[in-house]
Amino acid sequence: MVLIDISNEMIKRARKNTNHLRINNTFFVVGDVEHIPVKTSSTDFTVCLQTLIHIPHREKALNEIKRITKEDGSMIVYLPIYGLKEFIRWSLQFGGIKNFVNDILRKTGFLKSYSAPSNRREFSSVLTGLKLRAITYFKIGPWDTFVLKKEK
Repeated sequence: MVLIDISNEMIKRARKNTNHLRINNTFFVVGDVEHIPVKTSSTDFTVCLQTLIHIPHREKALNEIKRITKEDGSMIVYLPIYGLKEFIRWSLQFGGIKNFVNDILRKTGFLKSYSAPSNRREFSSVLTGLKLRAITYFKIGPWDTFVLKKEK
């Protein structure tokens, strides 16, 4: 298992957690999802959790995830896609007023670190353009989870 994060601090936490769980077959890499330092077609299963909302070039990141996944491999992408009502409720409930204001600025494009799609149709269009297809979709709270395969 290879765990990648852009933050040294998160890598330290992940290492501590895997040691605590006695998971030994793990490699830790500080890296960027837009330039994943992993060989092409080397993973059987690639998971991207709560990352794409922070990526300015979502398509580039998805293309990297696709690149490192084997032809018959699977990808799981986990990101929030919600309408305005859900967006407001979620932001206030879990982020408070300060984060709500930042979320509004991100959602409207004033803060560039936020790139979550506004609806499933928009995200499906991105997947189609990258020749990826969602074989399964489900929600966990406000988070939309897609299991993806490469188009043949």
